[in-house]
Amino acid sequence: MSGLSIATVYFAAMAVALTGHASRGNNIAFSTAQLALIALIVVSFKLYAGPKWVHSLQVPNILSLMWSAFIGGMAVTGEWL
Repeated sequence: MSGLSIATVYFAAMAVALTGHASRGNNIAFSTAQLALIALIVVSFKLYAGPKWVHSLQVPNILSLMWSAFIGGMAVTGEWL
């Protein structure tokens, strides 16, 4: 579920940029969404009762979340490198 949520927030950030609605004010909502995604990953670590090696599958999700935070943050604010 985390991966789908990360992708949804990322594509929403890109939609904001593509529609011309980027502004610095969007950063608060985007940051809040990123914190919620981190919470989803943490909750999955705590609630999953199966084999511990399965947690290693969260590594791609964490990498995707970092990419989403970097690129999506620029997209929603309109302040590209």
